[in-house]
Amino acid sequence: MDKKRIVVIILCGVMILGSIGTLTVIKVKERQNQEKMEALQETVRSVPDIEVEIPEVEEEEPVVIPIDFEEAWQENEDIVAWLEVPQTQVDYPILQSKPEMEEDFYLSHNLDGSGGYPGCVYIQKLNAADFTDQVTVVYGHNMKNGSIFATLHNYEDREFFDTNNEFHIYTPTTAQTYRVIAAVNYDDRLIPAYFNNFTSPSDVENFIKDIYSLGESERNHFYENSGIEGKDHYVVLSTCTSNSSNRWLVVGILDKDLE
Repeated sequence: MDKKRIVVIILCGVMILGSIGTLTVIKVKERQNQEKMEALQETVRSVPDIEVEIPEVEEEEPVVIPIDFEEAWQENEDIVAWLEVPQTQVDYPILQSKPEMEEDFYLSHNLDGSGGYPGCVYIQKLNAADFTDQVTVVYGHNMKNGSIFATLHNYEDREFFDTNNEFHIYTPTTAQTYRVIAAVNYDDRLIPAYFNNFTSPSDVENFIKDIYSLGESERNHFYENSGIEGKDHYVVLSTCTSNSSNRWLVVGILDKDLE
């Protein structure tokens, strides 16, 4: 065997070993970050439910919040809310970049600020941190290990859609319940920008109409109700699909009785 061939074989071997080493480091880092998230999940729920009194509305009962935000902020002060989707693995803090940070910082950064996967569940800067906007889009990765937003794909099954029709968002002062009205395979447009950042009820109506125009299919499912309006408040949970040009959306309407 000539020397040139030997050198090529050695270089190929080094490249293969390097690739294996890189993949191993990535997987180890993903697992470490997932363990940190799991530890936070346990910590913030290790205290009794917190009652928050809202003095402006004296006749209302105190809001009961099962998340210790003071404890959560010890881990990352950019946590603005907490998302829980029953019967899935979605039980995560929602983060929002500071003004001086890049918009989608937490798409590629973890709870401790380190770069890489799995990233965090987050909202963009244009949205109110207390979820008072008419439409808030919440983003998260579709991880192969089932973490972050992967199990939102459970809503592709019609039976799951029909029997698991709500999710919860907790802020430091509110406990909000959203009824799931749609789960659809959508395109990859930036939803707020495309719909004028939802500055008017007509923008909201156009978005909801666009969602419903996709129609029922093997994976797309809807709650049919003529009472759904542009003046209502919505949260859209958005994650990736196997097609990079599409996004999987689960759309919820705030605390509305759907018959």
